[in-house]
Amino acid sequence: HLFEAERECYYRLRKGEVDVVTRPGNRSARLALMRTVRELATTRARLARGCLDLHAAAFEVGGRAVLVVGPKEAGKTTLLVHALASGMAGLVANDRVLVEIGEGGATARGIPTAVRIRPGTLAGHPELRAGDRPGERPLLYHRGERGEVLPAVSDTLTLSPSQVARRLGVPSVARAPLGTVVGVAVDPRCASWSLEVLDTAAGDALLRAGLYGGDGDARGDTIFEQQLGRVRPAAMATATRNVTTALPVLRCRLGGDAYRARVGGRTLLEALVDRIDRGRG
Repeated sequence: HLFEAERECYYRLRKGEVDVVTRPGNRSARLALMRTVRELATTRARLARGCLDLHAAAFEVGGRAVLVVGPKEAGKTTLLVHALASGMAGLVANDRVLVEIGEGGATARGIPTAVRIRPGTLAGHPELRAGDRPGERPLLYHRGERGEVLPAVSDTLTLSPSQVARRLGVPSVARAPLGTVVGVAVDPRCASWSLEVLDTAAGDALLRAGLYGGDGDARGDTIFEQQLGRVRPAAMATATRNVTTALPVLRCRLGGDAYRARVGGRTLLEALVDRIDRGRG
């Protein structure tokens, strides 16, 4: 048994199963339950299909997915929101993506997670604060609980992926063929934005750094991997190399004016599409 103090939950582990046990009326246990279902599903997918599980955002443009990787607060969600607001892209995922490598190439599949939108991004996209829509419920709560548990005004907005897509008026895309990998970082030395093509070694290092939970044996197994099994680092290394040798891998540096008047965001997206069309060459 494991106990999580923050959610006031016990996790009872059995082979291939996890029971979530809590006191009646504990609303925060819903997040623990949602996370448990998600982790069991993604762990099974990794084992069954050898998928890469990546801490990344993704959007679809021109029928292909752009995978955006980078450390926390690197600007992944901001780039995603600006891409969607341009009217050219559809939402695949905001924080976590499974990449499956098959005979026809790599495919990106989004894993639904809550979308935390920071004040700077909200300032540029007030439509994300559009409020309730008919039939829409607050994230993780039913409508009758909204006033009890959610602040009326907050600097940070949390939405579901479907809420983000609806409020920006874009489609949600369950999966799409992977077109490129983009490593994003804020760079104060860059006035607007810049793109550079990475060689295979640098691209491989970028993708491995984006593996969810870390790369290699040193991190240890999660409780779900202890129950179900784990894809070992050697297989992950082969999978990342298969992606980075087949697709263009780019580094995107974002400056303070990268999205000025939203024109910059659309121009950046057009540059990414052009890079996909030209392939690795």
